[in-house]
Amino acid sequence: RQIMERQKERIEDLDKYKEKGVIGETSEGLVAIYRDDKLSALEKKKVQKLVSDENQDRESLYSDIVKTNGMNDSSKAGVREKFFQSFK
Repeated sequence: RQIMERQKERIEDLDKYKEKGVIGETSEGLVAIYRDDKLSALEKKKVQKLVSDENQDRESLYSDIVKTNGMNDSSKAGVREKFFQSFK
């Protein structure tokens, strides 16, 4: 629940940078920086932290889903794929 609350707080910033083409979704269900060359140094740091925080929460969420559903660790790839499809 805490993870999802933190993600809610970041969604506007994530969407803003996605629309600008700065960040995007990876096939692993994570967020990556694609183009930050037009950002100021301060904004680059903000985006790096945003991406890092989001990816940490996503990794935790994926692990929680696997554990809660009694799946083995190899199932995490499937969970990531399902989330990737939903983020597109």
